[in-house]
Amino acid sequence: MIRPTITNTLSVKIRRSIIALLAGLLIIYHLNLMVETYFSGGTTVSSPMMHVQSFIRVMIVCSLVLVATGKRLAIWGMWFSITALVVTQYLVHFGPQPPEFLASRSGLSYLRGFIIPTLITVAFPLSNRNPGSSQAETNMLTVDKRNGDRR
Repeated sequence: MIRPTITNTLSVKIRRSIIALLAGLLIIYHLNLMVETYFSGGTTVSSPMMHVQSFIRVMIVCSLVLVATGKRLAIWGMWFSITALVVTQYLVHFGPQPPEFLASRSGLSYLRGFIIPTLITVAFPLSNRNPGSSQAETNMLTVDKRNGDRR
């Protein structure tokens, strides 16, 4: 029977801290971009694609908040929304009239948007079960309902 050890508990706490830190950085980054877009006055031309990207950024922030709180399903939302943002960036970059500031940017530069989500996904604990324990060992920890003893 495998019991939780201090090492396993510490490992999960470190992983959750890394996830919270990385998710927090991405949340601040995307919120900052939206504030600059709509409230700084720097953008004079409003395009439909800019609004689509802003909506996707809101989806990214919402999914990252859920990821930081430990919701496993939010990982799928994070990947979906970040992939959607990268796709829209490629649509703008290779579109019929890309903005001038994109002329010096490589098409591969948008792929860096996948680095931090990959780290978050790798750091996300697989389950609440102890690593290395099998289903049979987990079943041994169940309570025997007939006499209330632990096996």
